[in-house]
Amino acid sequence: AVVGEPFYVTTTDPDAGTRQILDTISDLLPPESQEIRTPTDEELALTYPPGYQGDPTSEAERRPGTDT
Repeated sequence: AVVGEPFYVTTTDPDAGTRQILDTISDLLPPESQEIRTPTDEELALTYPPGYQGDPTSEAERRPGTDT
């Protein structure tokens, strides 16, 4: 499906280009996507893989790529 008008990145700077792309995508999203809020525990649970048995509160400090 096509959504919105064609878009072209107008810079050769990768960081600025990425920002342009993300801003353009954000402009297509509904207004509630712009609200900053903290998800509930129930909403977060919907994002866990099927059969997740862990304790998400015990992993607050763990970040991908930092395990040694």
